[in-house]
Amino acid sequence: MRILLIFVLCIWYANDSTAQANKTHLVKAGEAPDEVIPDEAKYILPAFTGGTAFLRSGASVKQRFNYNYLLDEMQFLNTNGDTLAIADPALIKYISIDTLVYYYDKGYLQQTSHSGSYKLAVKQQMIQIPDKVGTAYGGSSGSSAVTTYSSIYSSDKVHRLKVDRDVRFEKVMSWYIGNPYNRFEKADRKGFYNTFPSKRDAIKKYIAKNNIDFNKEADLEQLLLFCTEQQ
Repeated sequence: MRILLIFVLCIWYANDSTAQANKTHLVKAGEAPDEVIPDEAKYILPAFTGGTAFLRSGASVKQRFNYNYLLDEMQFLNTNGDTLAIADPALIKYISIDTLVYYYDKGYLQQTSHSGSYKLAVKQQMIQIPDKVGTAYGGSSGSSAVTTYSSIYSSDKVHRLKVDRDVRFEKVMSWYIGNPYNRFEKADRKGFYNTFPSKRDAIKKYIAKNNIDFNKEADLEQLLLFCTEQQ
């Protein structure tokens, strides 16, 4: 009986862990996702945290930051406690928040490890689940492709888009590699070839020999370390 109980508990724990990883958030028609999805589901940190934005000009700015991966915005609190987004992220070299480091290249990327001046980074996004995609301006979309949620900026006002039908959002992760100039490529076979063109043949052999899984952080770290040897 005790063995059976342990077995049942193990199955429950595994299923519960999977459910936690694949948790979705319902947004009903007429609602703005940014207003109804809870903060703990859309922010990387539980609270805005002191950090420094280092600009390409050489200047730096200290603020309390938090990354909103529903909007793909690096947000900060002003002196009045209002939540604002960095207006021109292309001016950012990188942002350091406690132990986290973020770069910007067509979106924010969180560095997870590095080898020399090359980086492995993850992009975390909150996306609409396929087959339940509503357009923000009325009407419906027949596309089954996932879409990201965004905002409209008009002067100093931000208008959060609303969905016209019930949709669900879930968190997804994708991996990138960055070069010394902070330009990032998808961390797939093509991305590694483009980042290390002189090692293309060696990378191809290494991937085959080590059965690299491009969805596993440990495998990507291993491959990046191989690519940066003798760089």
